[in-house]
Amino acid sequence: MTSIPRESEVRRRVIDLLGLSVRKAIPIQKWFHEQLGVDIELPYISRVHPDDIYTFSTRVNLSDIPNTRWLLKISISGGGLLKIDNNVYQGIDHAHRIANIPSGEHRVSIEASSRGLFGENPWSFHFDHAVAVAVNWKGFSLGIGMLEALRLARVSDDSLRKDLLDALWKATLGVDLVPSIIQASAVEVLLGDLKGVMEGRWDRRYIASVYGIPVMSGTYGDIDDPMLGDADKIIDHSYAVFEEELDKLSKKYPKTGSIIMLGHCHIDAAWLWPYSETKRKILRSFANVARLADDGYRFTFAQSSAQYYAWLEKMNRDLAEKIKEYVSRSIWIPVGGMWIESDTNIVTGESLARQFLLGQLYFESRFGRIARIGWLPDTFGFSAQLPQILRKSGIEVFVTHKIMWNDTNRFPYHLFQWEGIDGTTIPVHILILTYNGSATSEEIKNLWDRYAQKDLGPAIHAYGEGDGGGGPNLVML
Repeated sequence: MTSIPRESEVRRRVIDLLGLSVRKAIPIQKWFHEQLGVDIELPYISRVHPDDIYTFSTRVNLSDIPNTRWLLKISISGGGLLKIDNNVYQGIDHAHRIANIPSGEHRVSIEASSRGLFGENPWSFHFDHAVAVAVNWKGFSLGIGMLEALRLARVSDDSLRKDLLDALWKATLGVDLVPSIIQASAVEVLLGDLKGVMEGRWDRRYIASVYGIPVMSGTYGDIDDPMLGDADKIIDHSYAVFEEELDKLSKKYPKTGSIIMLGHCHIDAAWLWPYSETKRKILRSFANVARLADDGYRFTFAQSSAQYYAWLEKMNRDLAEKIKEYVSRSIWIPVGGMWIESDTNIVTGESLARQFLLGQLYFESRFGRIARIGWLPDTFGFSAQLPQILRKSGIEVFVTHKIMWNDTNRFPYHLFQWEGIDGTTIPVHILILTYNGSATSEEIKNLWDRYAQKDLGPAIHAYGEGDGGGGPNLVML
């Protein structure tokens, strides 16, 4: 009987592989505070008003290194909008701290607020660190994928767990170089506090916390760098072996069903923050999705509420035009059909009809199509007149979630036909777990295990930071 490889040893090799993918790390310590008109050095902390916006800017010069991508890691306490050369680039929040930026010389600025995703505002603002890291993208993405495979092994049955660990063991056997302090620290800086990434190793965190900044800044010397040519060979070999092993596993463990994965960004128009912050959340969140699409990730994103698109047109016409392109390519799907996600119990039928009239007219005028998916994941309770109103508004299927929050009786169906008071029917699909998923393997397994209508059709899973906005990030994809 072969022994199952120790998970901790496999994880050590994967963390080392991630370290070997790092080519260069540049701390960006000096910024200009545009409101105060002074230079600051990180880390920076200030007492602020939650409604105030602060802009920090600097210049970077990132050399063109073959087979690498530059990742800019920004760590701030609230939310922010990253601009490159004065152009909106992406949002910055606790789940979107990394930006894939081009090499060359750039003006980098951050328009920051102390408010968190859920409106929390401690009346203080932290700008903790900013680091630009050049990585061998093949090795970096391979390492993240391997960490996710380790996560899947934890929640799998004994047979699959053993096979996954065996595959990871074989794929990392050749990882025999030790990353430098800069490389190990850069990995911790990039991934250590990023939501959705499996926990690394305590010794790497310790090394990064004690030696990372002084070594990166040149105060202390580093250990000898590994030979990068050898590191590239290790990455290529690990990638090839892991791909081969996964192919074997996919044949041994065939698919038992399917899940439709929809990127999503739920934003409450009025909840724990003023409308001005809602509009900033829309701009930052939609910019996040645009950045992922422009970076070449393959995904489908669903977004409701015509009001949000109308606000965006006034804030940033260029981004609004980009979204039209994404819609034409079926990357971005306007859903809901309503002007804004609405309550359906208190308002009248006429009010609901006008929600759909205004929403669908807007979608048709901007995108040349109406929404076909009804989308109310955060609405508590549904009027029995909705099937008729949905159908007459051009909606073909209705998606929701909050019915799963019942604390007394478990709702027995996740895919069913809903019949309204006039006899009109519409298919309904329940988002079982959440509308703010993280797309981790245990989350997906939990969803499939709970899905009650496996014999009728695929499950649907909505992933991406939400309620306070954000959307999917690169780790989820």
